[in-house]
Amino acid sequence: MVIRNGRLALVAGLTALAVACSDRDDGNACDANTDCADGQVCTANVCVAPPQTDAGTDAGTDAGTDAGTDAGTDAGPTNTDIPRDLTSPENTQIQAFLAVSTTGTVAVNPPLPINNVFVTYISPTVGTTPAGFYVQATAPGPSLFVKLNAATQTPPLAVGDKISFNATEKTVFNGLNQVSAITGLTRASAGAPVKNLVDATPAGLTVDISGRTDVKSAAALAAYESDLVQVRGTVASPPTPSGTSFTTFTFVTAGSPAPSPNFILRMPNAVATASGLAQQCNFTAVAVPYSRFGTTAQLSPFSADDLVVACPVNVTGARSVGPTSAEVLFNVAVDAATVAVSDFTITPELAISAVEVTGTKVKLTTAAQAEGTAYTVAVAGVSGTNGAPVSTSAASAKFWGGSDTAPAGLIINELEYDNFTNTTPPAADDKEYIELINNSDAPVHVGNMVVVLVNATPNGTTPAASRQEYRRIELTSVTDGTTATDTLAPGALLVVGPATVTSSLPAGVLRVTVASPLNDLIQNGADDSVGLLYYPTGVLTDALWYETEDEAPVTTFTATIATGVGDREVSFVEGTQSALFESNGRDVSFQRKVDTGAPTKVVDANNNSTDFEVVAPTPGTRR
Repeated sequence: MVIRNGRLALVAGLTALAVACSDRDDGNACDANTDCADGQVCTANVCVAPPQTDAGTDAGTDAGTDAGTDAGTDAGPTNTDIPRDLTSPENTQIQAFLAVSTTGTVAVNPPLPINNVFVTYISPTVGTTPAGFYVQATAPGPSLFVKLNAATQTPPLAVGDKISFNATEKTVFNGLNQVSAITGLTRASAGAPVKNLVDATPAGLTVDISGRTDVKSAAALAAYESDLVQVRGTVASPPTPSGTSFTTFTFVTAGSPAPSPNFILRMPNAVATASGLAQQCNFTAVAVPYSRFGTTAQLSPFSADDLVVACPVNVTGARSVGPTSAEVLFNVAVDAATVAVSDFTITPELAISAVEVTGTKVKLTTAAQAEGTAYTVAVAGVSGTNGAPVSTSAASAKFWGGSDTAPAGLIINELEYDNFTNTTPPAADDKEYIELINNSDAPVHVGNMVVVLVNATPNGTTPAASRQEYRRIELTSVTDGTTATDTLAPGALLVVGPATVTSSLPAGVLRVTVASPLNDLIQNGADDSVGLLYYPTGVLTDALWYETEDEAPVTTFTATIATGVGDREVSFVEGTQSALFESNGRDVSFQRKVDTGAPTKVVDANNNSTDFEVVAPTPGTRR
């Protein structure tokens, strides 16, 4: 048991052990305080400065006042006395290490013993951030970060191990005290429930600081440094990159309701992605270190398992599925019991008469849509099956009015699937694109068209067994470089590709810029295909099937594709597939031949092998 803030706290299973004294020959050795110079105390056979009093006043006042006030305030959302435990010999040893003065790295001589502490957290190497492990004897700390790989120690360490070692080197990195070299590592036991809350059964070492008001001051940085904490909060900002390997979020808690750049979550990019953490998400950081970087407090989950996340319902998109229906897409499954017609509003005004929930989609029955009109649907009052309400900042989406008929005349005009990279040094494969053309005499609306890319043999098996869509690009965000549209004039081109292509197009050429991937947008392989799908009815209006497999030519090519009328088995055959090919050693692309009988148009005989030829790429330009 330990004395904390004038109260007796029982830490089941984690009671610290006294350190036995031993004879020492060096000048700083001791067996009692009388062996030390004035102003020092004998701690673990070493003369050190006495521990600092809590915030400068605690030693003189806390024992006399805290018992009468703390019980009435500590359980609430405010606290004026940051708790520390400096009474046990283990914590006195840690405090002696913290007291070693350095602004960089310094040898600790004689070595300082750190005995009977528990490994509370292990962090891996991420980017330039080194691996390490955290140690702590009681809750609250003090605690230490040991800048050494736990897996390479002898013995290898795990969370819950009770260990002892000698600290032989100290590093201070942006305010964080680190043990950077040790000797004499031993393990006394394993499996202590350190991740449990201090008041759980069995008790652990984790302290919930969600309700505390002083969590980001200079005093808090010193008091909580490297402690194992739990924090419940709400993300207050979009993610911010922290170098190339980490993501940070500001957040609020019950005790700290105003977000601050000095109180953040900092985690590896992969953890941010895996956890799904985003603005407005509620989270619990279950048992993570309270770290610091200068004057910034950083709660540091290095695993998605360290986070419990409940995010609000976001509208991720919307699209027409016919002249009198549309679907709204959400990031999580929608609770049908919370959905009503009145929860949806469409502008320009479009009446809604019915709603139907299927997982993450809500289908709306609407009045007749005007084809090519840009509508915006807004959502309010809906909840997800996770119990979270719809977001206040991501609750609307745009869609283009549709019809029952796919646009006539919109076809694939050019395909660059393996751009020229045979340079010194090799160029990036970042200029792949698909060019469409309106080969008709009337304007066409493209807002409900989807470019579908299909891999013939993704698993190395026979094509018929494994053809599958690997990417789709919706044509809902067409611009001429500045203005949104969904209409292609007769003869107009539309280029779909990364910014490395679309940013260099001639002025006024319509484009869809694909944000990711930048490289290798389109696969190059035998029997792969690109198709043009009218989503509302599931009709494939055009396809280019390229690179014949010489050893086993095929005559059929179907794949299951998701459409507005459900999954459809769609044929990508247009006559005979093209035996032509391109490679990164040839600066060429597939292009339709010019129609010699109508020079303003291109050949479209519905036969890939005769409609296309391989020539120099011309994105956004007619030949």
